[in-house]
Amino acid sequence: MKLERMTPNLMVSSIEQSIHFYHNTLGFDVVDRVENNFVILGRDDVLIMMESMEAMVQEYPVLKHDALKASIALYFRFDDIEALVATLKEKGYQMPDIYETFYGTLETYLVDPDGYVLTLSGERQ
Repeated sequence: MKLERMTPNLMVSSIEQSIHFYHNTLGFDVVDRVENNFVILGRDDVLIMMESMEAMVQEYPVLKHDALKASIALYFRFDDIEALVATLKEKGYQMPDIYETFYGTLETYLVDPDGYVLTLSGERQ
């Protein structure tokens, strides 16, 4: 049995806010959308699904909480991390300076409007 893909489905407080953030920061575009409840965003060969808190709790009652609290970090790999970070900082996004990890990768991170940590990584150019 072959695993064909794994796509995260993030619970979000606002589909519109998430579309705006992921488009302006990482260049994701809307691939598919169902009203203000669900969206699939894509860039290159990467997909992220996002679902409103109300819709996701209806589908998965076990996820019901009083407040949305992110508990995952998404790891993104880019071919030019330094250029991406420079562009994001020019746009006014706050993030730590790029640092080299103990395993030799350049990384920094960005936090989305719902608190999800987006690790941005790449190699030194």
